[in-house]
Amino acid sequence: MSNATTPALPQPLRRLLGHARIRGSITCRSGLHVGGSKDNIDMGETDNPVVRDPLTDLPYIPGSSLKGKLRALLEQSASPPHYDPNGEPRNHRPASRDPAEVARSRAAYKACAICRIFGPHKDPDHPLGPTRIIVRDGRLTEGDRLRLEALRDEKQLNFTELKTENLVLRTNNTARNPRILERIPATIRLELDISVRVFASDDDADDEPAMLDLIKQGLEIIQRDTFGGSGSRGSGWIAFDCTAVTHEGTEIWTLGSPAVADHVSLPATPLQESVAPVPAEVTPDTGDQATLPDAAGGAGVGSAEGAMVSGAMVGGAEGGEPTPPAANNIPEDTHEG
Repeated sequence: MSNATTPALPQPLRRLLGHARIRGSITCRSGLHVGGSKDNIDMGETDNPVVRDPLTDLPYIPGSSLKGKLRALLEQSASPPHYDPNGEPRNHRPASRDPAEVARSRAAYKACAICRIFGPHKDPDHPLGPTRIIVRDGRLTEGDRLRLEALRDEKQLNFTELKTENLVLRTNNTARNPRILERIPATIRLELDISVRVFASDDDADDEPAMLDLIKQGLEIIQRDTFGGSGSRGSGWIAFDCTAVTHEGTEIWTLGSPAVADHVSLPATPLQESVAPVPAEVTPDTGDQATLPDAAGGAGVGSAEGAMVSGAMVGGAEGGEPTPPAANNIPEDTHEG
């Protein structure tokens, strides 16, 4: 039996010109649940925790979660959609090593902005070089870390809120199968830090403004959609305040409010126990992008929801939204792109 493998296709030499940067903050306009895991569950604790730093116990947003959501929504909004019938990202792998087929594949990859930015899916022999986008973990801003520490000392809450969800029986309007969902509270801000590698080669230089514009488009779609779990039931509404700068230092666009785009010096403000107010001006749709359906929805019989702050229930019963009875069946947008 031969162990010979097909030789890899030659790759172009690429020079790294530098890194574009997108920096700012992520504001939770509703409670945010990006799920973690828990080995042991004590009486009264939630089995749907948020992901936390193991050293500080502070909640954060994994960079893989944000990168995966960005890629998924951009692929869903592409025309035609950039995924296969199995729901996985499409690639442009050559069907054979015939020179004409290889040339077709390379031309398709060269024209695929999503492939260039996020990396081709399941094709290690692609000609695009390293993945361009680098999404850092979103840590709490300094001011909001202090706010949550004050809340912990005052109300004995461990940097988060606990929200209950129930199944509502249609026969007598009583709640069944309560479950507790842990969320980062509304109005809390976390850091946004994205780097974009910029390469050049003899026959294929990166279009830096186009890459940054596509990432901005994805961020805008997330603002209209949801992020994390239980999006159809009120969680996961976020807003970005950030600025994009090219690798040469030229500001190319701003999203949201420039006043809060500098995440290093965000002021501390009182913590509100309600959803942040909706700004008067809503970010308009760009191009022919359409608002996408919420991936967290599904068949169900309704829910009763409330937020638990310092042991008190806030909110009431709501009918019509699906709530699965299983306590650990919360959809998560935590896939790696």
